[in-house]
Amino acid sequence: MNNLLLPAILCGFTVWSATAATVPTPIPNRFRQEIATRFTVADGLPANEVQLLDFASGQPPRLFASGRWAALRNGRWEPDPALTPPSPDRFTLADAQGEAITVALAGRDILQILRRDGRIFVITAADPYAIVDGRAQSLGWPSQFLIRQAAIAPDRTLVVASNAGLFQQRERGWSRIDARDLHDRDWAAGEILGVTFDSENRLWFATRAGVGFRSDDGSWRFFEGRDGLPDN
Repeated sequence: MNNLLLPAILCGFTVWSATAATVPTPIPNRFRQEIATRFTVADGLPANEVQLLDFASGQPPRLFASGRWAALRNGRWEPDPALTPPSPDRFTLADAQGEAITVALAGRDILQILRRDGRIFVITAADPYAIVDGRAQSLGWPSQFLIRQAAIAPDRTLVVASNAGLFQQRERGWSRIDARDLHDRDWAAGEILGVTFDSENRLWFATRAGVGFRSDDGSWRFFEGRDGLPDN
């Protein structure tokens, strides 16, 4: 080997070895939103399709499947017989204290149970209901529209995603929410697939075209495929 080349190789190896030895080891991070626990029938999960999830403050998580409730206790899903409805045309759920309430609604029709600050709403495709004194009280939803999803606003009223747009509950009925961009296009005029409020109480909604949210100043921002949303 060339006598001039050998020192260069040795020098390069020494530099690489020193650099490799000083490369910091990544600190393992676990972010809460990345941690998921998967349940199967081995954990007591019903074999049938899960229809509902219910999260009541101070109570175990519950799921509703095939007309029956199960509660998550000590890492296993166990039947919750205290919430068994008396018939398919009745629906039983837990109140804020965990006591059973049976209302005159068919369990198969329930889309959601919403809870906030002691208020409980039961949502069907045909009507949203408030639970008042142990009974389901209709909120007068326009019968010609179908509900896709609902969310509780900070003032404890409902915002509803429907096949005819986005609606806000008012004292005397419902009013449609306009969500217009800078070109005066109303993104909430057609079918709305989902609606929610984030941790900062900002209203979000989803359509087939994309998603949008209402900023603190009342303006709207929208995201579609060209903004990085999956195209499906």
